Amino acid sequence: IVIKAQEDFVNTGVISADAVGSENAGEIDIQGKNISLESGSISANAHQGNGGKVTIFAQDKATFEKEASLSATSQAGDGGFIELSAEKEVALNGGSFAAAGGTGKKNGKVFIDPENLTISSDVILDGADYEATADNTLTVNSGITIQTTATGAGNSGDISLSAKDINIEDN
Repeated sequence: IVIKAQEDFVNTGVISADAVGSENAGEIDIQGKNISLESGSISANAHQGNGGKVTIFAQDKATFEKEASLSATSQAGDGGFIELSAEKEVALNGGSFAAAGGTGKKNGKVFIDPENLTISSDVILDGADYEATADNTLTVNSGITIQTTATGAGNSGDISLSAKDINIEDN
């Protein structure tokens, strides 16, 4: 699935490239000047195959809100890949990420790569590796938890934060 908005893209619905049976999940590529994931879900999940790939890239700013979810999981295969990036800014104001693999399989990965990243809501991942890389500033607001857990099959993931300047605000 490819979605290319010349200006802004707002999602409040369901976009799915899920697989059935032993097939691998598909790929979703969303591009636009400003992207707002307000609610709804974007998924590339698999049952027995591998999780898919979800790529979201904004030319200016991407926002990820409380009621939104991005997933690229597998119940029996390897976890998938999720990228949420922007040339200038990504604001994580909530939402959920999932890229877990099945028991004994590889974790998926959540990758966030803007110039500036602000995390203003807890980030709880189900069995995924989490890499947030900002070219300039990465800010984690006060009282925020970044955590990866193994709530179902598979293992908990790794967390990596990198930027020129990292600000983790005091509770």
